[in-house]
Parts: sequence; structure tokens; C-alpha cells
Amino acid sequence: MKKIVLIVFLSCLITKLTSQELKLQTNFNHNNLITFQDDIGYGIGYNEFHKSKNKYGITFSLLFNKRNYSYSYSSNSDGNSYYRTVKPNNIFLSFVINYSFNIINSKNNKLFVGPLVSLNYLNTNESIIESKENDNQYKFEFHSNYWAINKLGIGSIIEYERIIIPDKFSLSLSSSGGLIHFYSIRKVELSFPSVPFCYWLNLNLNFIYYLTVNKSKYIENN
Repeated sequence: MKKIVLIVFLSCLITKLTSQELKLQTNFNHNNLITFQDDIGYGIGYNEFHKSKNKYGITFSLLFNKRNYSYSYSSNSDGNSYYRTVKPNNIFLSFVINYSFNIINSKNNKLFVGPLVSLNYLNTNESIIESKENDNQYKFEFHSNYWAINKLGIGSIIEYERIIIPDKFSLSLSSSGGLIHFYSIRKVELSFPSVPFCYWLNLNLNFIYYLTVNKSKYIENN
């Protein structure tokens, strides 16, 4: 965790020194992992312009899931059916690099599309109550804490940007989606899917500030 905090700090420092845009965002994430469905969170990133109107960017996002959920399963060892109620305190960390092409470059509106790659860290930190179907006397409580680290993702992004204050501030709405490869998944982690991939879909509201260091370059490009 200390390394992650250090990376974020250095990214912010580099942003202030070299980048053309500082981006703050609110995040909503949907995926097919029961432990991380409908996460909410925030992110920070920066963008550099390339070839006049295209740009590449780096974003760090932190998502949380504290929404209770439940599921049932059948045990292979005793053949009984069990029901679990879960109180999660889960975290989804993601580092994203993207390159996007501006296909509409008007005075106040921009539309970017392009590919992305991500490196993801997922922490399931959950309190679980297990009961046996047709047995009111059985109840078992336990805690699970597991990290899935260095999970590679690929996808694409589309972003509509509206200039609010020229050369200073804009708002954008972006959506991204793709796949995360889990390589191998522990069989005891029942909340992870049995397939080696999960899909995800992000919806972000971005607050974009043009930095004064490279603002003259940005004006020339537009």
C-alpha cells in the first residue's frame, strides 16, 4: 500500500511539472464480479497532447464496495446446500494508460475514442455469515481477506469533453470498458467467477484543469 501511495504522489508531482491537463473524476464501475458490482469511487490523472489534437493519459482510480450481498452454493464435500450473507469492505485499485483520438475538434466540444490498458488490484475484505439450508441450528461466522494483484486489463474509452472556461477548465463524460485477465483463481474464493476473465464498464464525470506550465503549447495545438 505504501508503494501505491508513493506512485500516486509522484504522479501528482509529475502532473504539475509536465502535463497539460490535470483530471479529477468520480467513478461508477459495473462488472460481473459479485464482490465488486456497482462500485463507486474517485480518480486522478493527467493527459499530454500528441500530434495537435490526440492525447495520451495516465489515471489512477480507487473504487469501494460496501453493499451487502448474499449467495448460495452446494458443498462438494458433504452434498449440503449453504447460504451466505456477506458484509463487504472491498477495494478496487486500477492504473490505466490510454491513447485517444479526437474525432470532433470544434471550438468548445471534443470527442475522444481510443484503446487502453490497465493494471488492477482487487481486495476482498468481508465478514461472512453462513447457514445451512433446512438446518436452523447451524450458523458459522468468519472473515475473509484476499488480494488479487497485478491483473492485466485491456479495453477502450470514449470521452465527450465540453469547454467551460477556455484555456482553464472543462467538463467531460467518459465511458470505458474491457476485460481483466485473472490468470489463475483460487478455488476457495467462491465469490470470484469460474471464468478467467471478468468484464467491466466505467462511467466517469471528469473535471479537467489546464495547467499553466504547458498552456501555451495547448493553445497552439488548438
